[in-house]
Parts: sequence; C-alpha cells; structure tokens
Amino acid sequence: MIFTNAWKDLRLNDPSKAKTFWKTFRHGFCHTGMPFERSQGGKALPKVRFASHFLWQPEFRVEAGQELICLDPWKFINHVMDKYRADPTLLTQHPNAPLLAIHVFG
Repeated sequence: MIFTNAWKDLRLNDPSKAKTFWKTFRHGFCHTGMPFERSQGGKALPKVRFASHFLWQPEFRVEAGQELICLDPWKFINHVMDKYRADPTLLTQHPNAPLLAIHVFG
C-alpha cells in the first residue's frame, strides 16, 4: 500500500519506481544520512543527482548507461511539508509514532 500511495503522490509512470525511490532515499537518508547506492541484496540502485533546476518530483533517467534519479531536495521537502501543513493529523495517525503529536505547526 505504501508504494501505491507513493507512486500516485510522486506522479511516477511505474509503480516499481516508487519502491526504488523509497529504498534509495527513505532507507538511505534515515539510516545513513545520504542516498543508498545498493539495496540489501547488493543490487545497484540508481545514482542520485541533486540540483535546483530539477523538480520536486523524482525524475528517473538513464545517462551514459547509468540509471539516475534527479531531484531538487528542497522542493521535495516543501512538497512533503505542504501535505502536513494542510492536514496536521497525518502526523498523529500512526500508533507507533505517538510523540509526533507534540509538534505544532505555526
């Protein structure tokens, strides 16, 4: 379900790309502070390019035989934060994250 929601939200043309994005970014940043380059099985993940001329939406490309995910991280952060600003209850809906309720948007 998470990948179906991510696929729709990120407006990707292939649901499997949501899973690749999740592995590269969510797992990478939450566990190491940077995008992962390999999955747990050792399979290569796309390289990441950050630049202000990219969109908030991840763009999957192949350049010189290398798969890339291109993204403006600040635009992506704003995209996500706009969702929480529009509906702060999203932060408190998961029972495993009870402390998120203490944050108040100003």
